[in-house]
Formats: sequence, structure tokens, C-alpha cells
Amino acid sequence: MTSDASWQNARLWRMRAAEIRAIADEMKEIEPKAIMLRIADDYDRLAEWAEKNSISWLDKKRLASNAHAH
Repeated sequence: MTSDASWQNARLWRMRAAEIRAIADEMKEIEPKAIMLRIADDYDRLAEWAEKNSISWLDKKRLASNAHAH
């Protein structure tokens, strides 16, 4: 089960991917359109990563910081 922060991050990346694809759909030039679609794919990969991680990056950083403090 993932943390709320991870799910929110995943949702954010998926929303950005959808926005980028909507922009790409309007583009006429082949090369810039392909670049935009690759960026959208990268956002989807970020979302998948966020979904797979049960503790958000920030939470891991806090845990590491707390471990060093003790």
C-alpha cells in the first residue's frame, strides 16, 4: 500500500502526462510532437515509480535524517 504522498505524486504525474498529450495532439510538426509524447511517457513512468514506492521520497529523507540525529 502506498502513502498518500506517493498517490498524490502519481496523480500529479498522470495529470501532467495528459496535459502534455493534449498539447501534442494540437501540434502539426512531427519532431516537436514526438518530443512532447516522449515527455508524457516520462511523466507516466514517474507516476508508476510513485505508485510502486510505499514511502514518498520526502518521507524517506525525513527517516534518514531522523536516523542520523539519534
